[in-house]
Parts: sequence; structure tokens; C-alpha cells
Amino acid sequence: MEIFNDGLPKEVFQLITENEYEKPNEVAFCSVTDLLRTPKEFWLKRKYAEGLKVGASNFIESIYGTIWHLGFETMYNKKKFNTYEQETRMYFKILVDDIPYIIAGKPDLYNKEEKSLKDFKETSVWTIINGSRIDHWEKQLNIYAYCMNYGFWTDENIEIRNEELLETRQVDSLSILYKCRDWRKGENIRNEDYPSKVGEINIRMYLKSETEELIANLIREKVKYQYYNVDDIPECVMEERWQNPEQYAVMKKGGKRAVRVCATKGQAFGVMKQSNHPHSELYIQVRESEPTKCKDYCLYAEYCNWYKKWLAEKNNT
Repeated sequence: MEIFNDGLPKEVFQLITENEYEKPNEVAFCSVTDLLRTPKEFWLKRKYAEGLKVGASNFIESIYGTIWHLGFETMYNKKKFNTYEQETRMYFKILVDDIPYIIAGKPDLYNKEEKSLKDFKETSVWTIINGSRIDHWEKQLNIYAYCMNYGFWTDENIEIRNEELLETRQVDSLSILYKCRDWRKGENIRNEDYPSKVGEINIRMYLKSETEELIANLIREKVKYQYYNVDDIPECVMEERWQNPEQYAVMKKGGKRAVRVCATKGQAFGVMKQSNHPHSELYIQVRESEPTKCKDYCLYAEYCNWYKKWLAEKNNT
């Protein structure tokens, strides 16, 4: 992958390129991050990542996590804390259908005294309110915890892969440290249920068998499509595309907020009919269903046959 400057200040561009995610050793089947991708995205990346040219602005949000890491690292070094360990690349082996697979991971922050593992997330207020990414974060952290609890190699000894060189870190608890990029002070004052700008979410720990089953199933769903043409791999479902169904908002002329948001046009007409407002003051605003992840976050969308079809249909309407 080649990252080019698409209009960012040179200092920001340098920060992004200098902290580009380093690829794990090639002995790994994949990283934990890739393991959690859908089969479609996983194999799109395998096929197109090497020759991909990507604008640096695509990494603006992810670089905030890097800044968190650098800040903690500076604090720990300055204060000479030895309680914490962060961003150690780890490799663990797991047998799936009698075949050994090596998975690579890079957990964010491990507290040796508390035996806790934490992950940094730069996210949206609505993600915290709706809990829409909790399942994904839960799986990610539990795979990291499995790796640390039951044995891993590092970059220094992965080539040897001697069982006697396996290291462990006891992990007893998991949590997410989040920062909301779209947090609003006014909304926080008005709404007592509004999430804090920065906070921590406790994550459920799986049983060993539960995590092993999760990892095995994730590997199987990737291997299943290994020899498929990438266009023939099933498309990501709506939830995986971060796509909400089309909605119909009943709006009052001159107003900014919807009188009511409906799932169907028929429901919207019913709301207009029963409203106390004169019919001439109301109209229906169609809120289109759009695949947010495909549009704004998937680096391989331009090669995806489903997304290309969706884009063509959208442009023709």
C-alpha cells in the first residue's frame, strides 16, 4: 500500500506515514484486525492491498489512536512507570481442523498490577449510545486476551516458534477507553444520558472454549473462500456495511427537526394526515439508505462488485 499526500499539511502527512501500521511477520495467517473483517473485505484486501494507492486523509481518524499511544508512552517513560506494557506485537498458534494457524495481534495497553487489558477507540457519540460496535470490540479484546493468557511469541522469536519460548500475561479484565470525536458540550448539558467525551466501557470476558470457537469459526469462514473469485464471495450484510434502512421523515417547512421519522412512506402519510399542523406546512423527506463503511472507511470499496453496483444505481436515480 502506498500512502500519498492528498492535501494535508506536511507535518500531519509525516505523522501518518511514520506511524503507518507495520505489517506482521509473514508466517502469520493474518492479524486479529483482518480476522474480524468480513470474508469479502478480507479477500479484497489480500488481492488489492499491495498495489493500492491511498490518500493520507483516510487515516486522519485512526491517527488519533496513535497520538493516545504516544502520549501514554511519553508519560510512562518520563515517570519511569513499569506497571504498563503497550503495543507489543504477539503471535499465537491455534489448531483448526487439525491445521495450525498463526494469528498476529498488537494489544494496546496492559496493566501488570491490575492484570487488565485496555483498547483505545476514537469513535462517535452515537456508537456509544447505540452500542453498535460493542460486539466487534468484545471479540477483538477477547482474542487478544486469549493470546496473552495461553501463550504467544514476539517478533524476536516468531521465526523459531519454539514452544519453550512462549510468553504469557495474565489478563483478568477487559475494557475500552474511548473518545467521542463528535461530542457536544451543549448536548451534554441538556441530556443526562449523553455519554461523556472520554470514558471507559467494561467488556465481558469469554471462557477459553468460547474464544477458541470464535477464532476457529472466523478462520473457517475466510479459508472457505480462499479459491473463489472475489466477486463471487457473498456481499457484506447491511449491519456490516453500517447501513440503516431507508427512512421517511415528516418535516415542517422551515423546521430543522423531523416531526416524526417513519420506516415506510405509508406511515409518513398517516402521520401527516393525523398531524395538527396544516397539511400544506408538511412534507416528506426521504433519508436514503447508504453503506457508511463502504463509502467512508473501506479502502477496497472501489474494487467491490456490490459497491460498484450500488454506486451505479444511486447515480442513475
